[in-house]
Amino acid sequence: MSRALATAWKLSDWIRFGFNWIYIGLVFFSKLLIVALVAVTSTHVFMRYVLGSGLRWAEEVALILVIWFTFIAMAIGVKKDLHISINVLPKNLPPWMTKALVKLKAAVILVVAFVMVYYGRDLFRIGMRSTLPATGAPAGIQHLAMPVAGLLMLYDSFMDLCGFDKKDAYINKRIFREDEEDA
Repeated sequence: MSRALATAWKLSDWIRFGFNWIYIGLVFFSKLLIVALVAVTSTHVFMRYVLGSGLRWAEEVALILVIWFTFIAMAIGVKKDLHISINVLPKNLPPWMTKALVKLKAAVILVVAFVMVYYGRDLFRIGMRSTLPATGAPAGIQHLAMPVAGLLMLYDSFMDLCGFDKKDAYINKRIFREDEEDA
């Protein structure tokens, strides 16, 4: 193997390793988002109905948390192939056509992810020029979730389209509680 090819393989391993750790971080971040969402919403409801006055910023923060959680869940759903699909057609087709449908699905997700990154970046830049009314935070923070999730979906759909091994057995075992036989 040539030196350039060996360097390329090592770089690809580092890229996979980096994306896998990003997913590990996102799983823990999404857990924190859910805990924060429950805490903010519960506190707001308690204060509104028991104490007679709610938190002025609670709905805005809850909305941001939901947006981030939704986009993180979408990226994880693409990684784990958890999205809704119809399995009737592929079961009755020849194997080569089933493989072609899997590639088509990856290509469609790749295009959607590219659109999310491209337009999400623009939404983020525009949103950074304004502030949210209740918290005073830049409005771009709620839009940043779209290009972040799009970038992760871009990576996974590209790897699926090309048939590359994502080497995420560690994630499957530790984070998603799957055995290697199941993956």
